[in-house]
Amino acid sequence: AASWTERDGRDTAVVFDAKDVNRIVYVNQSVASPRFYHLTFQNGHAHQTNETPPEGWDAYTDTYARGGAISHAISGSSPASKAVVSNCVFRSNNGGRQGGGTYNCNAWNCFYTNNTTTSCGSAVIASAVYNCLIVDNRTSGGNGAARNCNPISNCVFIANLSKGGNGGAAYGGAAVVTDCVFSNN
Repeated sequence: AASWTERDGRDTAVVFDAKDVNRIVYVNQSVASPRFYHLTFQNGHAHQTNETPPEGWDAYTDTYARGGAISHAISGSSPASKAVVSNCVFRSNNGGRQGGGTYNCNAWNCFYTNNTTTSCGSAVIASAVYNCLIVDNRTSGGNGAARNCNPISNCVFIANLSKGGNGGAAYGGAAVVTDCVFSNN
């Protein structure tokens, strides 16, 4: 059986590295509440239809690329049905348009850093976010590191950039934000 242990703070022993070739995990809409614990996801890339795929690959079909590391296709559902990520690291993922790290995944105790998008939610989108460290994520559009997330609780946002405006740290979704720290966003 596979096993892993946590090392030195937020680093984890199991690392999924997509080497910027493709998204790491796509969860079909028929799957409710998948769980991901103590994992590192890095260099994932949710490609859009206007990008050229590597030689031998089929054309990309995701017009609204979402979730560079993990994308859960479930939408309009209760928060209890969304994917859960806990004690995970999301590093250097590209969400295409939305969700550099995760899309439709409720996050607990996670670290999001150096994730990017062209539109919004450079770290996380359409999720509940608890006790997360969200540092140095960037969108070339507008609309923050956390987009349409509710609630956002006990999180730290540092040096996140939204080149198009509308909040480098968080934007949208009628979010209830409690006990968070915001610095240099």
